[in-house]
Amino acid sequence: MSDKEIICFKDGVRLDNYLKDFYPDYSREFIKKLILSGDVLVDGRAEKPSYKISSGEKILLKEAASKNNKDLKKNLSKSIVFEDKYFLAFNKPEGLLVHPTDSNWIKDREALKYSETLAGFLADYFGDNFCLGDEKMGLVHRLDRDTSGLILIAKDKESAFAMRSLFSERKIEKKYLGLAFGIFEKKEFETDAPIGRACGEKKLRVYDYGRPSLTSFKVLASKNGFSYLEISPKTGRTNQIRVHLAYLKAPIAGDNIYRGPVCQRLMLHSESLKFTHPFLKKEVFIKAEPSELFLNIIREKIGKIPKR
Repeated sequence: MSDKEIICFKDGVRLDNYLKDFYPDYSREFIKKLILSGDVLVDGRAEKPSYKISSGEKILLKEAASKNNKDLKKNLSKSIVFEDKYFLAFNKPEGLLVHPTDSNWIKDREALKYSETLAGFLADYFGDNFCLGDEKMGLVHRLDRDTSGLILIAKDKESAFAMRSLFSERKIEKKYLGLAFGIFEKKEFETDAPIGRACGEKKLRVYDYGRPSLTSFKVLASKNGFSYLEISPKTGRTNQIRVHLAYLKAPIAGDNIYRGPVCQRLMLHSESLKFTHPFLKKEVFIKAEPSELFLNIIREKIGKIPKR
């Protein structure tokens, strides 16, 4: 990655705060570390994070500033679990954003490469022509930042359109693994409850005027107040599994938003996708194994992991 030069157009703003505005997905500590390590220069000289910039000064982010996410990108390249001419599938680690939180990533591919996100990896891995013409860069479905597992990427605009159609028409079978804090009477059951936001609320919840939402659950094992679940969302609402389990008073372990018990991570993993390939017309089954941390937590709470 080449050096990045920014021309200042403000006066009296701290250097670290100015850079944070340009790179909102970098933590303040990471930006501070870049400045103190000499990877950021102002008109050719090193400055402190507290330095007050002047309009017209040039800030240079040296190529070395990208070294922090090189290991991430190397690991992501090893996390590819499926690839053909049309699609790419990753086993996304827990804690990784799919794309930056601001909207500039859609327009600025060069800046996107600096972000420690899956979209940043794709922009760097495939180059600027990747999924040209598709504003979402081939991202055909979502995973929450703290949810690990399978995520499918389209390589071109036509593939993206075809796969989004399969998702919207519910022609893709999705399976998740989850650890819920609660015991269920039935071994297999469905929750059919609309999801939305009431006026003035930010958090999604089961709401009478929300969008139709259906989730199937299968209890694999239960112990010590926890249930290890195989989960099949039939619709694709944001936070659907987490909302439905919270509604059932059995939140996902590690879910801070929906009051799940404290855990080392959010215990939700996207395990598999099954669909008919839109171009090759053959059945495709893709699976992403959960991490050792996920499995160890299951063993700690449930005991021996049941065979399926």
